[in-house]
Amino acid sequence: ILTAAVAQAVVFDQVLLFGDRVRLDGPLLLIVGLGFVARTQDAALLAFVTGLAVDLFQFSPFGLHALVYTLAVWSIGVARVRLLQPGTSFRVVQGALAVVMVTGLSWMVGAVFGQDPPTGRRALVGLAGAGLAGAIFGSAMAGVARWMIDERTMARQDESLGV
Repeated sequence: ILTAAVAQAVVFDQVLLFGDRVRLDGPLLLIVGLGFVARTQDAALLAFVTGLAVDLFQFSPFGLHALVYTLAVWSIGVARVRLLQPGTSFRVVQGALAVVMVTGLSWMVGAVFGQDPPTGRRALVGLAGAGLAGAIFGSAMAGVARWMIDERTMARQDESLGV
């Protein structure tokens, strides 16, 4: 989680795509992947921690990302039973929609706290770029999230540390 937050602050926040209109949000993609594969409670806890890590590096009200990420992952986890379908094509669409919704929610909550969200064409391009990133990287981040929460992986790491 800390690696995703630091990589976001150091690399991805410095490189904007399509003329400074599209931001690749690695931690957001990670929490969407968590929502796809983890139990709802585990995903919400990890999303909260991820949000706090992001908040340490972002110039926004502290806790904003933690709140939005937790609500988003909890929603994905609850909807997984009814809406999420297996298969690559469904994951592509679901990843895109989840990232677009969380990005829009982040902008709305940020506006409540005095941040200026993008408007007009810039907002549409930003949402389209976020959706494209979610479609492309959503399944890959679900694999990373699955690796993160795999109990056997965690047990092996504990054994190698002598815990």
